[in-house]
Amino acid sequence: MRNFYAFLFVLINIYSYGQRHTVTIVDGYIGGSFLAGDTVHVWAREMASDETFSHWEGDVDVLEFPSEWYNAFIMPDHDVRLEAHFVKLPGQYELEYIQCAQSKKKVYHFMPKNPKGLVFLFHGTQGSADGWIRNPSNFQMFKDLMVAGYAVIVTEAEEVTLGEDTNMDGKIRWVTTSGQQFNNIDIRNIATLIDTFVTRGNIKEDIKKYAIGMSNGAAFSVTCSFGLSFDAAVPYCSSGNIVYINKTQTPTLWCMQENDDHPKVGIKGYNDARMFSDVLNQRGICSAVYLNNQTPIYPQLFARAEGISVSKSQKIFEELKSSGFMEFKNGYYYMKIFADSIFTLVKANPRDYPQIVSLASDMIKLLSVRSLMDVTHAGHKFFSFHNKRTLAFLSDPCSYISASEQVEEPLQDAITVRPNPVSDRLWLEMVENYTFPRIISIYNSQGVLIKNVTVYDSNTELNITGWPRGVYYLKVAGKTAKFIVQ
Repeated sequence: MRNFYAFLFVLINIYSYGQRHTVTIVDGYIGGSFLAGDTVHVWAREMASDETFSHWEGDVDVLEFPSEWYNAFIMPDHDVRLEAHFVKLPGQYELEYIQCAQSKKKVYHFMPKNPKGLVFLFHGTQGSADGWIRNPSNFQMFKDLMVAGYAVIVTEAEEVTLGEDTNMDGKIRWVTTSGQQFNNIDIRNIATLIDTFVTRGNIKEDIKKYAIGMSNGAAFSVTCSFGLSFDAAVPYCSSGNIVYINKTQTPTLWCMQENDDHPKVGIKGYNDARMFSDVLNQRGICSAVYLNNQTPIYPQLFARAEGISVSKSQKIFEELKSSGFMEFKNGYYYMKIFADSIFTLVKANPRDYPQIVSLASDMIKLLSVRSLMDVTHAGHKFFSFHNKRTLAFLSDPCSYISASEQVEEPLQDAITVRPNPVSDRLWLEMVENYTFPRIISIYNSQGVLIKNVTVYDSNTELNITGWPRGVYYLKVAGKTAKFIVQ
């Protein structure tokens, strides 16, 4: 009987994996025909300045995160239809110059009635407040916060306002080395802005306060959250200052990039973030780390930048492809190199890249295109694929628990997984005396169920070709083990 089940299992897989099914995307990209078991990537369409992505509807059970505008999923053995939905912004942000501790600061702000919290957005080294408005990935976070009912403040480091490297560290940026107001002008400025909007009646004094920062702004989000006792911090692409990790009471979610090319971040920064997160959790402070992986680049991507049409985006895409800057893998194109290298070649041979060169007259468009290239390459850039989960962390930090923190009894004595890491086929060998058939559940690193596999024998082969790279978890009979797709 066991052999019969095994034979039946093989027949089912041959039949299922030989069938093509259709993915239909409404108000998004990219549909088509796929085999069961293929990895499918979908994106919502570009957004107008007065709207943001809301959610997907349709066959959302296949999606890991129906509230995120980008998803990757394993094609099931049936057609899939997904429709992207959008929502208008609840108002408009304002720009004004507000007197702070020593100087007038440029301040973008949004102050709704009865906000659920106050969120500061901090720029990176050599950046400015404008970056959160002009960069499409950053601006989407601003818009998502507005729709979620938060008050939002974006300002700039004192050194940016003055145009001076006042602490002589060679960079124009936030001060991250001191968490005390009396000797950190940037923290004093943030405290002054809070007092200003409390005095105006826009926010209450006891409102919950949060910080989201990118790169140097990420490090400052950790330092400032310690200094002003914020309720949560979300640093992107920086691990922060260990001095204040060891002192802080602020729940912290690190959002890191797989291929971060910043010399002081990279894989070390990711490992530091994991270590820091463990330190906080051991002290009873809710914390987690999210790692964003490289994603495909699609023809309409650059239309996410304001002022670039879909047709123009497609032309830029084709130029990148024909120039050899992309590689084709598993049905999708991926960036091979970072934007800095591309633009070095463009500068040396401008006639070979007419589409990119045509952007040179508009610096905002040019910088947006560069940023979007590196976002897909999982480089040192702010990414918007994780916005709704970041907002969920602000709302309830202790509810954000990754699969790695849910590991129960190890599986070493229950099953052998090989090879590990794996890229195409995974062999599962059941070494305990299990009865069959039996279901094995597979989860991604965020604890979302990817698929259930019914096994009919103690030896099973699982085809994971084309699965997104990352850590996955097997669960069977209450036990858990991980494998890595590379």
